[in-house]
Amino acid sequence: MNRTQVNQEIQQTFGFVPSFFNSVPEDALESEWRLFKRDEVTEGPVPLKYRHLIGLAVAATIKCKYCLFYQTEMARLSGATDA
Repeated sequence: MNRTQVNQEIQQTFGFVPSFFNSVPEDALESEWRLFKRDEVTEGPVPLKYRHLIGLAVAATIKCKYCLFYQTEMARLSGATDA
């Protein structure tokens, strides 16, 4: 798949293309998207919401502002609320 096709799939998944995907080189984009989708978007033994809430706890512990933003948004997309 080329960048346009991958971006269309990402757009269908999230409703937008997160900007960090723009920095992935063309020849690696498809495989990076497949890995990202498998690890960050596809349900597994631990539901996505809980995976991202765990990630949020780790991000808070290591004080990574980018990780905090990412895990918060992914947790929300996975059904987590402020409550």
